[in-house]
Amino acid sequence: MHHPSTSQSESSALAYMRARMAEADSMFRNGLAAAAQPSDILKLSRTLLDICTEVSDGLNSICKVSPVACRSGCDTCCRSLIQVNPIFARLALDYARRTFTPERLEMLHQRLLTDVTFCPFLFDGACSIYDQRPMVCRG
Repeated sequence: MHHPSTSQSESSALAYMRARMAEADSMFRNGLAAAAQPSDILKLSRTLLDICTEVSDGLNSICKVSPVACRSGCDTCCRSLIQVNPIFARLALDYARRTFTPERLEMLHQRLLTDVTFCPFLFDGACSIYDQRPMVCRG
């Protein structure tokens, strides 16, 4: 059995990622043009996140790479200044509204009104929106 070299595997992974993300971009642009309600955009955003998760899982199966620092309980990235696409921010807020307790929603609201120096979705050292976290957080 022939095993591809590392450079071929990396090239295949990159080609796979580019092709899937091009499909996702096209789907998203067409979906945005057709969106009639805010709920259409949220549904579209969820689909985009699903595709990104599929790509991430696919890349991990092609080229296994151990995370440098990521592990349960690590919140280093959550304490960094990042920019989030407004669509993913909206998706995160929608998820919070559906899953947070009223008390946690109020804490989130207060965090968003002030300039906290960490991600406002960081609670008890963990991401409270992990399944719906923005793309920048998935990297």
